[in-house]
Amino acid sequence: MNRVNHGKESLPEKVYHHLLQQILNGAIKAGEKIIEEDIARDLGTSRAPVREALYLLKVDGIAERIPRIGTIVKDFSDKEIIEYNDAVIGLLQSAIEQSQPKWNDSNLRRLQS
Repeated sequence: MNRVNHGKESLPEKVYHHLLQQILNGAIKAGEKIIEEDIARDLGTSRAPVREALYLLKVDGIAERIPRIGTIVKDFSDKEIIEYNDAVIGLLQSAIEQSQPKWNDSNLRRLQS
């Protein structure tokens, strides 16, 4: 889930972010099949960018492709969720520690504005 929106997204990246948002807000649930044709129709696009977006979800470990079934949203175990949260917390702690030397009045004022 390291795909950052820099404003110049390709169509597959836009579809990826749309699907990711649907997964995160619960509109598409764990274990649910994502149907290419339905997504393409809903977004008014061809199946090719949807297929690529599904591949990106698979690469990021959010979905899995099952032969003769299709792409489904991965169901994360409690252990995987805890490990993910621990990794994010570690990254945030490291970022805070690395940025501390730059914590001065000038930078604080810029951040507040």
